[in-house]
Amino acid sequence: MNMNFLGVEFRDSEDGGGGGLAVVHCKWLTPKKKECFWPAIKNQSKYYNILRNGDSPDEKLWTLHKIGRIFFESDNLDKAREKLKQAEFTSDVQSDSELDSQTIKRRRIAPRKLYESESEESETNEEFLDLPRPPQIKSKTSERLKFGQLSQKKTTGSFSFVEKNRVGTPSVDSNRDSMTSTPIVQKSDTNQISGYQQTLRTLEYIKEQNKQILALLNSRGGSFSNQASYNLDNLPVEIPLSSNEDLNILENFLKEDQNLRNLMSYLSSLGGKDHIVQTNNCLRRLLTNEFSCQFSFMGKRGGKKAFSDLLLKKCVIGAVTKNLPQIKERDIEDAIKNWLKHSPQRYHNELLKNRRNTN
Repeated sequence: MNMNFLGVEFRDSEDGGGGGLAVVHCKWLTPKKKECFWPAIKNQSKYYNILRNGDSPDEKLWTLHKIGRIFFESDNLDKAREKLKQAEFTSDVQSDSELDSQTIKRRRIAPRKLYESESEESETNEEFLDLPRPPQIKSKTSERLKFGQLSQKKTTGSFSFVEKNRVGTPSVDSNRDSMTSTPIVQKSDTNQISGYQQTLRTLEYIKEQNKQILALLNSRGGSFSNQASYNLDNLPVEIPLSSNEDLNILENFLKEDQNLRNLMSYLSSLGGKDHIVQTNNCLRRLLTNEFSCQFSFMGKRGGKKAFSDLLLKKCVIGAVTKNLPQIKERDIEDAIKNWLKHSPQRYHNELLKNRRNTN
């Protein structure tokens, strides 16, 4: 005869005091029959099916509880349940094989019933509701919960967790409580870790943003120190230049080294992503489109003036090489030639734009 179903008493304290009574399957006991696995479920009907089918425990999901006593063994679940009811009211309980005649203290514990909801209460078979459940086991987890309560009270003035002291024989309820209370402690740790991670992400973002700002300043060819190193308050003419008279005045002004360096620093602050853009920015700031049509780099064709003979050329080359020292002077000169070459086209486009705006 296979005695598959056993009536056991669980411990609910470290000193071995009595806990709840329950019918369990023999497969759920450890080899020495000192501990018993309990399924982590909240539904009585599911528990009944697992118990009747004798499902093997899943050590990762099922909880392990200490056993105080084994009252009886039975080969029939219904008989076992009847014997369990008898054990709650009398000490005279025997196994089907009459091998277990152990006497227990007379006790009366009102069974607690679990209802998930009103609808489930109506659907649940009454014979399932009488199933006893294992006790809430006091362990180191409770100490961690108490520590978590103090931590929460210290860190948050509005949030606290109070552990409920339960009386009776809770099993599924106790599992549900442990399943809901433990994550609260873990949530505190998780929130702290998450806060650290968020801070690190913010610092990384700021660091990356600073890199982008520095790259942007470098691409524009200047820095705050560069912009503060020039003073054009004494510049004798307005730029961009629009006449030969203003050009001559500025050329005489640039014969002094300090004036030349000031204008060079100003042009370098205009910046640009490469030497061509920086060169174009400098020339656009120095000459109007109309006036630039009178120049070519060497000034040999069409009666145009040689831009290469001007101190302005020295200013442009010095400004670009100040930002991009790796660029050769010849490359900057080629950029100047190309900009002057397209001066007539830019001036033509400017006239068309002005006409459209006037109309």
